[in-house]
Amino acid sequence: MIYDQARRWIFRHKLISLSTVVYIATSLFCMHILFGNVMSIKTRTDEVFSASAGEELYLYDNVEPLGPVIRNPEQVQAVKRYYADLATDDRFKFYERIGQPISVGGFKGTDIFCYGYEHGGAVNIYEMHNMQQYTTVKQLALNFVAYQDFLANQVADAIGFTEEDFYLDESYILPVLLGAEYEGVYEVGDVIDCLYYGITTKYKVRGFLRQGACIPRKGQMVYLDRYMVTVSPTVTLEPQSEDEAYWQGALYFHKLNGSVLLQDLTLPGFINVLEAYRLKHGMFELHIMTYPETAITSLRLLTYASTDILVLLAVLLFVFVALVLVLGTILNLSQDRKNMRAMLVSGLTTNDLRKIKIAEFKLLYSGGVILAAIAIFFLALPATPSLALVLAMTLLTPYMVTVIPINIHATRFINNRVLR
Repeated sequence: MIYDQARRWIFRHKLISLSTVVYIATSLFCMHILFGNVMSIKTRTDEVFSASAGEELYLYDNVEPLGPVIRNPEQVQAVKRYYADLATDDRFKFYERIGQPISVGGFKGTDIFCYGYEHGGAVNIYEMHNMQQYTTVKQLALNFVAYQDFLANQVADAIGFTEEDFYLDESYILPVLLGAEYEGVYEVGDVIDCLYYGITTKYKVRGFLRQGACIPRKGQMVYLDRYMVTVSPTVTLEPQSEDEAYWQGALYFHKLNGSVLLQDLTLPGFINVLEAYRLKHGMFELHIMTYPETAITSLRLLTYASTDILVLLAVLLFVFVALVLVLGTILNLSQDRKNMRAMLVSGLTTNDLRKIKIAEFKLLYSGGVILAAIAIFFLALPATPSLALVLAMTLLTPYMVTVIPINIHATRFINNRVLR
């Protein structure tokens, strides 16, 4: 009986009721967009910055000239053994994020993928003796630890790199992940001919990165939408020719110029470790430097500022929605005063009238929730692990906040205005 009478009152004011439902649905939809973006930004920020907490130490060598060293097979083997000790020491994390351009044969993309394009550099296209045309494009090579900590959660599909991918075999085929803007240029499974430090290598497309995927490197944030991201391979193969020895030497010199995140060591302790490994393998000295975190810190502050603005807008919208719902119900009560008096004369109690008005509000709000949920599902379903929480918060919280003051005001209005 209560809800039947509430429905009759709703249909008696069709235009006002429809407008109320549309207003509630629109407001809830907008609130969900704001709160959903807040959650998405927070999740993405945590993904990108969580692994970069703490100060990183960057290693580099100053061996000059380089050629005679990497053409010496014994020295190359020493470099490989030295690297193996650094990469497997569990007292610190050794990251490789090598920004090494790659020469791609028969490149299908446009100039935007070429190395130096963003800085106005000339597109580097050349031909080799096999008449194949090569284009120099942007590439980032990662070791397994760097991939896990910085990029694994930014792959667009379920297939990324596995630990076995980081060991080179006789096929010289390496997996590659392409930036988001490569979609439509290459497809998963495509094999790309490359020259990797002068050696013919093939890249097999494993998948694509999410739009806006990025990685911190040397105090800067590198955005990877136009990058090829491949593994920095560990080579256990013995070089079979002078060219292969030279290739392995060049590769491992770049691999050594990584960064270190200390875990169980102090800086002096880490320096002692480096010196012990150097003496063990008869190696040249590696130097340590740090990069200022200015760029990453600025980006982090900008991200947090954007989140704060969205939170403020969501709170303001929430307050506005609650006020309008309460004021709209007050106005609706005033318009129904004569009808409520007539119903009192017919035998209903003031408590019955209050229940009818609350039921009317619940029906209107439920209609708005249904419309908002449909719009959210088809138009704005955000990819956030907290989707259920965001939905519950945006769809139910305005009701929980407004139903109590509406109930109190309806009781006072009926007792003070209708009975009078």
